[in-house]
Amino acid sequence: MDIKNPTTRNYIWTFLRKYKALAITFVTIPLILNVACYFSIPFFNNAGSSAWLSFWGGYLGSTIMAGVTLFVLHKQLEQNQFENQQNRKMQNDLMLYQIGCDNLKLFKEAGNYFCRTFSYNNIAEIVNVFRCNESPIRLIKQEFANSVEAERQSQLYMIAEPTKAYLDLISEQERVISYYNTILLDIEVITSYLNLSSTYIRQNILIDKHSSPILKEIIAKEFQQLNDEKPKVWLDSLLEKRIDVVNPNFLDKTWDLITKIYLDETLRLKTLLQIKGTDK
Repeated sequence: MDIKNPTTRNYIWTFLRKYKALAITFVTIPLILNVACYFSIPFFNNAGSSAWLSFWGGYLGSTIMAGVTLFVLHKQLEQNQFENQQNRKMQNDLMLYQIGCDNLKLFKEAGNYFCRTFSYNNIAEIVNVFRCNESPIRLIKQEFANSVEAERQSQLYMIAEPTKAYLDLISEQERVISYYNTILLDIEVITSYLNLSSTYIRQNILIDKHSSPILKEIIAKEFQQLNDEKPKVWLDSLLEKRIDVVNPNFLDKTWDLITKIYLDETLRLKTLLQIKGTDK
């Protein structure tokens, strides 16, 4: 043990402060005995020099050994406590890392499901069904149901530490949902007039309250082209013009934000694990 080492001196002073009463006792007992011998108190002076020398040798040796033993025990307990704290911290960090990885996996799955649900290809499929003289109402209703589920998942599976990009994604997803559902509703309005007479279409389609402002504008422009003998042809043209104003890339920003968040969170988790491994 190097007494000149500042760290060792700090340990010794810490030990003496913690076991102050014990240290005072070890110092006080020989002083009392010394005073007793000095003032010739009976019993204390009966022992000879050899006996007292033997006593002091045993006493000092025992005192030093007891002090060393207590010091070593004190250091061992401190070390055990430190290691236990480090182990608990490491276990907690690993648990947080695993939770982060699980959340990130769910976030990725929810993002993929969202983009599959609000896809331009789904709109094109509905339009193709209508062009084949079939009602796509079942598909439209299924798309509305998928829209609700995709919105629920995107709100449920959040990453551990929401960032500005994540908040931007939430805002962008809300825009996409509104945009997509408006398109679906307009398609539903147009396809609901399939197999109905031109007279009925002429009387109701202009005032259909479910039409979006975009669809109403298209209907107003194309209204005079409605052919009494071929209303389906006019509806096809109406649907075509409504789809023409749809931006096929309306999901691009959503994809970009999902990708950015996934990569950033993956890097953050890897960095976190590397830091904890280095600390260990």
